[in-house]
Amino acid sequence: MKKIFFALIFVSVLISSGLISGCSTNNFNIDSNLKVIKEKTFSVSSNKLLLLETDAGDLIINSWGKDEAHIKISGNKKAENEFSFVFNNANGVLKILAEGSGISSIWKSGIKLKFEITLPKSFNINASTKGGDMEITNISGISELYTSGGNISAKNINGNFKAKTSGGDIKVIDFKGNLNLQTSGGDITLRGKNGKINASTSGGNIIAEYNGMNLGILLSTSGGNIKLKVDNNFSAAARLSSSAGEVFCNLPLNNVENRSHSKLKADINSGGAELILKTSGGDIYLGN
Repeated sequence: MKKIFFALIFVSVLISSGLISGCSTNNFNIDSNLKVIKEKTFSVSSNKLLLLETDAGDLIINSWGKDEAHIKISGNKKAENEFSFVFNNANGVLKILAEGSGISSIWKSGIKLKFEITLPKSFNINASTKGGDMEITNISGISELYTSGGNISAKNINGNFKAKTSGGDIKVIDFKGNLNLQTSGGDITLRGKNGKINASTSGGNIIAEYNGMNLGILLSTSGGNIKLKVDNNFSAAARLSSSAGEVFCNLPLNNVENRSHSKLKADINSGGAELILKTSGGDIYLGN
């Protein structure tokens, strides 16, 4: 009965996280009355770099088949009055800087700002916002996203991906490549293949589905559950541990060194790269 109850908990988490019902990405709750403040188009070639730094605002990045970067910045009246924007496209770097006056009181003053950027599919991205959600879709390249207070969502990405948020959820769906993810207070949801994964949260659940060769996986949370779904032929040197919960695994085990209700140290199938799953306050489920 306990295993059934545990499974039901994870089904509810899957539904809320978006792995069930279409795997949708974030829906930004942006005021429909925002006006376009700036709109620019630059000629760029593939595999160059977008560097974006903004004191506030949501970010949405997508791709198209043109050798152009299109940038649309929308905001309310206060954003238009208090923000200044600098654009530069030189030496393979498209740079966008957005600075707000009186930044310490930006959110108290009710500023709303949104960046919508369309790039060639093969492009590198380094973007940061001090307060907003970030979404990236259909991009191949090295991507790094940082936000001080929002959610981060990525879908259909190919290449190394790094994301960090101080207080939101992270969702990465249909990835190919290495992941390095960190959130101080949200859930992490993953689905993809062929990458080394390092994902940690200080206060949420981790729900992951992985296909392909194991290149090394580390998932850790201080206060939530971990569920990792893999193929039956997945191989790893597994180290699973929970300080206050239980560990469940239905995969073939070999060379078992330790197996208890809260720990598992063994080879999954033929062994190989490390698989480390650890939580201080939840349960762990590893299976197919």
